[in-house]
Amino acid sequence: FSSIGKKTYIISSENNSLTLNDLSPGKLYFWRVRPYNSLSTCQTFTVFQSFKTGLSTATHNQIPEVNSWKLGPNPLYQNEQVGLEINSSNAFEGQITWFDTQGRQLAPTQALKASSGKNQWQLSIPQNGTGIYFFVLHTEKGRISRKLMVME
Repeated sequence: FSSIGKKTYIISSENNSLTLNDLSPGKLYFWRVRPYNSLSTCQTFTVFQSFKTGLSTATHNQIPEVNSWKLGPNPLYQNEQVGLEINSSNAFEGQITWFDTQGRQLAPTQALKASSGKNQWQLSIPQNGTGIYFFVLHTEKGRISRKLMVME
């Protein structure tokens, strides 16, 4: 792994978390831990763990053509469809993607075409049981997202 590049972070026991804001989208990262304290500095590293960052790291949460939008009911029950309503100033095309709380894509991306004015769809939630899911609509000009809770 030395040819890939390496960053070292030291974290104290009072603050045992680390937030990184400089990760590139769509990239595989590896991490490991080496515990130490004032009495023991010869511990070995843990085995490598890895994760891949998502492709969408945009911090803006809007699509210029979308004047308003609703996703509901929220919360909803398993096997219930969720309604999506978009009021749009202009026609646009986008893709709908569902993610779980771990950032895993739950189903194939769905295409969406909206016309100018009021648009309504009934969407099926990916069949992954109860929990919290994230709805994301991407277009060439932006994205909108919403958290959705599915109950028994």
